[in-house]
Amino acid sequence: MNRPKLSFSVLAVVALVFGARQAQAQYNYLLLEAPVTIQFSVSVPNVVNVALTGGGNSRRTTPTTLPITPSMVLDDLRASGIITAPDNVGWTIVAVRPAPSDVYFVDASYRFFAVRRATPTSEIIERVAIPSTKLSFNRNYSNYVFTERFLGNLTLSATGRSTNYVEVTYRPNFVRTGTRYDFFTDPAAGITASGNAAFVFASTSADTDPVLIIAPTSMRLSGVGGVTGQRGPDGGALSSVEGLVTFTISIGAPRLVDAQDYLDVAVPDGDAPLPLINTAPPITFDFPYLGTSE
Repeated sequence: MNRPKLSFSVLAVVALVFGARQAQAQYNYLLLEAPVTIQFSVSVPNVVNVALTGGGNSRRTTPTTLPITPSMVLDDLRASGIITAPDNVGWTIVAVRPAPSDVYFVDASYRFFAVRRATPTSEIIERVAIPSTKLSFNRNYSNYVFTERFLGNLTLSATGRSTNYVEVTYRPNFVRTGTRYDFFTDPAAGITASGNAAFVFASTSADTDPVLIIAPTSMRLSGVGGVTGQRGPDGGALSSVEGLVTFTISIGAPRLVDAQDYLDVAVPDGDAPLPLINTAPPITFDFPYLGTSE
């Protein structure tokens, strides 16, 4: 089925280029899609038993550090059946969220998808939602500092900063040097970590633009947490293990996409793009704020 393409105009947002759909009698919701880099460093104890020359044993514990790279995350998605392709060629991970037109919805609320392109600069040809049971990114609290410009009840522009407290859960299953680490199979809780993320946002729209988009810049989330799961020889019996984790999730500069590309990304009440002054206004203006920052 053919859909109309988005027509782009510059929205002057700190080196970001966004588009606004040309005026139509009806338009679809817009979403923001951004590239993601996910990296974890897991530290688990490793017990070493050494037989002593004079008899008896010595036991010592050392930490084993296990880096989980972006390519390993894709390997895990493929091994879990989320990506069905035979390899990772062309696959990347993106973060998707509604394109906000109200500053109260500019926060770190994202859903993750695995996408495939024929070339790094070509259009996406396959999209797969990553289940929250595998990887979740939950924004719990936000704080805003912003300035808005109004005409009546219509927001013309907004600039500011959003600071967020985010919890991340990741449940991988991988093999390293002959040892399997299973943080996915129940009752493993997997990797549970949290951290703070802040980003600036801005918007400007010409009178000919039919909707206002408030665009967040790129964001970097770093934090710490714990891991619980199982470990043992690959193909052998596994035993319980727990440890610590540090992580970094970088979400790059977003682009506008049609919501039909990601049908399972819900648009919260009140977060739909609002018409600008060039669009015929209704007789009354009533745009209540229906959400909270928690």
